[in-house]
Amino acid sequence: MNRRVRLKIRLGMVGICLAVMALLVTVEELGTAPLNRTQDRLVVLQTQWAPATLALHELRAELAEMRAYELAQVSHGDDAAAVADYDKRIAASLKRATQALADYEATKPPAQHAPRVQEVKQRLRAYLDAHARIEAAVHDGNHAKADQLAIAEAQPLRRALFKAIVALTEDTYRLPAAQPLAAR
Repeated sequence: MNRRVRLKIRLGMVGICLAVMALLVTVEELGTAPLNRTQDRLVVLQTQWAPATLALHELRAELAEMRAYELAQVSHGDDAAAVADYDKRIAASLKRATQALADYEATKPPAQHAPRVQEVKQRLRAYLDAHARIEAAVHDGNHAKADQLAIAEAQPLRRALFKAIVALTEDTYRLPAAQPLAAR
């Protein structure tokens, strides 16, 4: 074979090798791009969605527990030891609920959640004010007033508070689909 033919063969083989390498790089990019998007989504789920929803569920659970202790305190209002025990339990539940709300806020929720967060805080304050009146009535020995406040005042406030927490939780559930990592 002469040199010109061998050179053409070698150049053809180099061209084929370059084409195969370009094809491999293209296939690699096309194959890993969905994985990169999945990883970005998992980061959003792990750092934003999961902690936020966990904190909101913890807030709701602690407030439900506090309500159960509140009702038990009203029904055992004539037993000073039981009232003192429920005071401790209520204080612990309230502390954990406050921490859960702080944990939610630490996740830096998006700006569009701010009105819902403010609504939850406002309704929580109203419910805690009603709870303070119930607790005062129990400590004063006015069981009828405590019972009336627990049913007529605190119950509707708690229901409105839970409705606001559920609405905020539902907004948070939609966070991963609505806001990819690049948008944050």
